[in-house]
Amino acid sequence: MPKKRADVEKPEPVTLSEYLRTSPTSLLQNFALERLNRAAVLQKDLRFLLDQIIEASAEANLAQMVMEHRKQLFAPQKTASAAELLAEIVGDGTRLIDAGKTSNGVAGPDGRMDRSGPES
Repeated sequence: MPKKRADVEKPEPVTLSEYLRTSPTSLLQNFALERLNRAAVLQKDLRFLLDQIIEASAEANLAQMVMEHRKQLFAPQKTASAAELLAEIVGDGTRLIDAGKTSNGVAGPDGRMDRSGPES
């Protein structure tokens, strides 16, 4: 007479240490490969999740920056005339020349400022 399902003995759960201690080499090799494969899959999933976290954080930071600086970012820009741009360029050039002068303020024959310092 066949055994009923309830009569079939269930194997006792084996701890990892017991499995590793009692398994033959071929099963341990398969076990190691399966664990390495599982670790690789988890690493791939983790990289994907980290990319999503970084992207979501960057988008949140961008939204925060826009909220804080909306007026400056989206204010109408003043259009400068050619004369205003030229005056700005010439003014900047004058400041650069003044900033480049040395203590003796003498330009050499090539037009560059003399960097040798005051003459003794």
